[in-house]
Amino acid sequence: MSLGVRMTLIILSGFLIAVTLVTLLVWLTILPGFERLEREAALRNVERVQRAVSKEAINLSTQVRDWASWDDTYQFVQDANLRYRDSNLVETAFTNLNLGVAIIIDARGKVVWSRVVDPGTLEPLSLSAFPPVTFPNDHPLLIPKEGGEVSGLLATEKGPMIVAASPILNSEATAPSRGTFIMGRFLDGAMETQFRENLSLELSFHPYSDAITTPEVEKARFDVVDEALRITTDLRDISDTPILQAVITMPRDIVNEGWRVLSFIIGGATASMALVSVLVWWNCNRAIIRPLTQVTQHITRIGQTGAMLEKLNEARADEFGVLAREINRTQDMLAQLIHYDPLTHLPNRPHFLEKAEQLLQLAKRHETQMAFLFIDLDNFKLVNDRLGHPTGDRVLIAFAERLTPCVRQTDAVCRCGGDEFLVAMADLHQLDDVDGICAKLITIVEEISPSPETKVSASIGVSLYPRDGDTVAELIARADAAMYQSKTKKSHYTFYQPTA
Repeated sequence: MSLGVRMTLIILSGFLIAVTLVTLLVWLTILPGFERLEREAALRNVERVQRAVSKEAINLSTQVRDWASWDDTYQFVQDANLRYRDSNLVETAFTNLNLGVAIIIDARGKVVWSRVVDPGTLEPLSLSAFPPVTFPNDHPLLIPKEGGEVSGLLATEKGPMIVAASPILNSEATAPSRGTFIMGRFLDGAMETQFRENLSLELSFHPYSDAITTPEVEKARFDVVDEALRITTDLRDISDTPILQAVITMPRDIVNEGWRVLSFIIGGATASMALVSVLVWWNCNRAIIRPLTQVTQHITRIGQTGAMLEKLNEARADEFGVLAREINRTQDMLAQLIHYDPLTHLPNRPHFLEKAEQLLQLAKRHETQMAFLFIDLDNFKLVNDRLGHPTGDRVLIAFAERLTPCVRQTDAVCRCGGDEFLVAMADLHQLDDVDGICAKLITIVEEISPSPETKVSASIGVSLYPRDGDTVAELIARADAAMYQSKTKKSHYTFYQPTA
């Protein structure tokens, strides 16, 4: 796996991990906040329903108090006079108040007058919660002697009612109570609709069920039904016993908004992290992977082809610039070792052959002549044997230093090995040029002799293109053959002559 692919996988993995962490973080922090807001809003609606029921009971309590504190009512309990009954306890009075129950009880619990009807049909009803003759002393609607009022819910066979009871007093409230005045309204469909409209809630009332209990601490039970939140809360009667359950259905607007916010945050975070990941990948690819790939390809090409001419760009000011400079410097050192003789610093035989081949192809293309000189230093072994190899090395170095200035920059020279050298002269116009170079080289060799006893000379063989051959190998071989002819005479150069 390449470094670029590995880096891409690492950045992609980091991106996915970051997106997952952000999603979990947002999921665990923001969404619960919206759920908490939804629950708080639901509990506020529960309180609104409870207050609405209490307000209805308080309004009814106000009505019954007005009737119970009327002097005529106070007198009616004592004498049950027909004038009061016919003038006040009439059907229209209670129908206008939407009352299902209106009862007057004396101080002993005896019913003085009662009206218990179905508010829809006005048919009389018999309900166990309202005895027709006498109320027991422990009846929750009987006002104790010390006074007070009672209001709230009461369960009946016909359904729950909102009831209120007030002591019957004179208008000045100076005389003792003569009994209790009770009024009640059925919590029926009409009242349920009234609550729903006044509160602008999806609200319904149901009989209390032990199977659906609401925790005391939370005041309500929460359920999600058909993508809506259903809140169930208990409503208690005047004895603090749960008799009714109010069910509120709320659309999940708050949580849905939370999901929208969550999606926006996650989407924005994902897009931002994707952009950052792309920028990181692009910068890493540009600053690291691409330069590293160039270095790798460069070194691979050198290993495969051995070509040392191509160089890396050293313009960068970072570590890759330093690396490029060091590779180029090492490449130059390797090229020197590969292509040049370490002692004389002249090109070696492989490098010479490469350049000589190029010169030969140019000569063929332009139809010009070339000369190949094979130079051998006579008596060089004697120098090594008598004066030592360091002296012999100095002779070779001195000759190499003088050989290069004798030829043109377009020509090729090399040390073949030991005391042998090669010269390839290109674009040759006349043979006199070759004669001049050969004579000069012979003179140079004589000048660098270390002592009269170890006099060094040069034997040179010359081959010409195209006369003596049309390949580098042929021309070198024939110059070598001519050189051996020169060695018989010492300090001499010989042009190749084919044998008969």
